[in-house]
Amino acid sequence: MIGFLHMHFFASQFARPLCRVATPIPQGVEIGLSVQFILNCAADMAGSCHGGSQSGVYEFIKQEGYVPYDSCLTYLACSTDSDEGFCPQVDTQCSPINTCRTCSTFGAGCAAIDHFPNATVAEHGTVSGEEGMLAEIFARGPISCGVDATPLHDYPGGVFTGPDSQDVNHIISIVGWGVGEDGTKYWHMRNSW
Repeated sequence: MIGFLHMHFFASQFARPLCRVATPIPQGVEIGLSVQFILNCAADMAGSCHGGSQSGVYEFIKQEGYVPYDSCLTYLACSTDSDEGFCPQVDTQCSPINTCRTCSTFGAGCAAIDHFPNATVAEHGTVSGEEGMLAEIFARGPISCGVDATPLHDYPGGVFTGPDSQDVNHIISIVGWGVGEDGTKYWHMRNSW
């Protein structure tokens, strides 16, 4: 399950977590990127529905040169190693039809599309420590961050204070920061669940 959360995080945060998009996107326009394409074609580098790497996703896109918009390929929540639900009957091999397709509504089947809307990664990297995180958020916007999400399963809202943990089992987006009335510093985070 963590893998597809990594992939959804990637798609929802593209161009923000330490990543500069080479494809120009008009200011204020949100685009959705194809998580299924990443699952179909980037398993060796980015992972699958059963585990993944956020940096692997960015590196794959940089090397591949593109990731299609999500209008090219519907998210199925299946990868080549998935055996849940209908996944064993779904073709998730990396191929032109599993990169971008159009399907007839009259039973004529689907066909691969050769030219399609896409985005790419110009650069990506990592940052750590409070000052580095603050500087990156201020300069480019939200960043991705690995967290131990186990204590968050019963999170009711508000400022979360929990045990310090070095375990990482989920990726979130840090979109900003603040200081409470009592002087306590906190991060504004967004989740992909």
